[in-house]
Amino acid sequence: MSKKINHKKVIRFFNNSTPEELCYLIYLMADKINVPIKRKGVTKVLGLDQDYPVIMNGICYQINTEDFFEK
Repeated sequence: MSKKINHKKVIRFFNNSTPEELCYLIYLMADKINVPIKRKGVTKVLGLDQDYPVIMNGICYQINTEDFFEK
């Protein structure tokens, strides 16, 4: 990152956003998020599910990887 992060601005945005708005933000960033998974000594990098990359699960954000719905 070449620009300096304005932490106060980011915190203010976070504090003034609803959980649904934050969920939508994650949805918008889904194509830029990867999740590394290590299984049996091998690392596999998963993208997020194209249809449902993130959903609200109670008060939590459930991140769904591309192989979540396949299994």
